[in-house]
Amino acid sequence: MPLILSRLVLDPRDHAARRDVANPYAMHQTLARVFAEHPDAPPARFLWRLEPGGPFDQPTVLIQSDRAGNWERLPPRYGHAQSKPYDPARLLQTGRELRFRLYANPTRALKTEGESARRGRRVGIHDDGEALAWLDAQGRTRGGFTLCRLERAAVRAGEAFWSDSAASGETQAPTLFDVQVRRSRWRFRKSGADAATWLTFDAACYEGRLEVTDPERLLQIIEQGLGRGKAFGLGLLSVAP
Repeated sequence: MPLILSRLVLDPRDHAARRDVANPYAMHQTLARVFAEHPDAPPARFLWRLEPGGPFDQPTVLIQSDRAGNWERLPPRYGHAQSKPYDPARLLQTGRELRFRLYANPTRALKTEGESARRGRRVGIHDDGEALAWLDAQGRTRGGFTLCRLERAAVRAGEAFWSDSAASGETQAPTLFDVQVRRSRWRFRKSGADAATWLTFDAACYEGRLEVTDPERLLQIIEQGLGRGKAFGLGLLSVAP
């Protein structure tokens, strides 16, 4: 089923827009009103992401939804939205490489004595390599994709470059994922009756290339999101040629 993709450009002069940029919980509440049939109804399913940008860029939110939103429910002067139909299934063929972007909450199970790792408490991942391994495992086990690799790549001064393993004396050059990861910690308050409650997410922004291995599974991940914290701007996997 085709989805709706919307790009919402916020006005940084607006108080409500600035509040929502700083607080994913508040942003979710604002967007939920846009996708609810009436004020007392639950919203239709949607995923969203505050796009990365430079210090002088206007804040931009990408929203993927099952149906069109009623943008007139946004606060006055909040921003303006443009929407279009989006059919990711047409991009998904086995073996095809695609560019992607994803904000996610990579976690691992903290095993305690007498408890299996699978049932252990979930904790955030604080290492770039582990964060990439988490995403690669998600793709291989349930996501219908693998991360593309930079073959015969080596790491020097934090940068990837092509190397000749024979010239360097290495029997096998190391490999890198063709993916950049930027990690951050999100900490924000819930509003309303739960205003004293703090939420914390270890977020990672992934950008790079993936290869489609199972179009049906990948489509399901695109439609439903990947990982935890979907209400708070995590989990939206965007792909492009």
